[in-house]
Amino acid sequence: MRPKKKLEAWLKDKPKPIGLYVTENYLDPYGYMYYRGLYSDRQLYRTQKKFIDYFNASGIFVIWKLHPAPPYPPHNTNYNIYKIKNELTFTSLVPYADFILIDHAGTVPLQAMAMASKPIFICLRYGIMTEAAVNLLRKSCVCYYDEVELIKAVEYFLSTGLYGADPENKEYLTAYGLPDGAMG
Repeated sequence: MRPKKKLEAWLKDKPKPIGLYVTENYLDPYGYMYYRGLYSDRQLYRTQKKFIDYFNASGIFVIWKLHPAPPYPPHNTNYNIYKIKNELTFTSLVPYADFILIDHAGTVPLQAMAMASKPIFICLRYGIMTEAAVNLLRKSCVCYYDEVELIKAVEYFLSTGLYGADPENKEYLTAYGLPDGAMG
């Protein structure tokens, strides 16, 4: 079965909302990208594990888009998490999601904002952004440096339907992405 059809078969009859969790690449042993401070793949693994443990325990249905670069350590997942690595692109998965969780503020938030006006939750723990960039990003996305706080924000959204940002706001996208927030 083709990857898109397989995903659609998995999604059939699943209760809403459906989440899309997008993960960052592990850096070791490639060494083509460095961060100042104490960043390590172990920290990123722990962050991802917290998110996966939350989704496993909550029973929320989530498409988990793994970064396509090898290798990827195993995470145990339940029936409610559908893993995708190379079979489909992030941009092809966005239409299936009701909300998006991103564990690293790189180019993925720009892609997500350009494609859809959906709730986006971003972990800002990794990488360095200016205060001005974070302030613009927070206008359209819910952002926390702490994974537990971000999970609480997702829980709040899922239980109340309230989202602490405006997904229609494209100021961050215009400032750091494409002119006028336009895609293509």
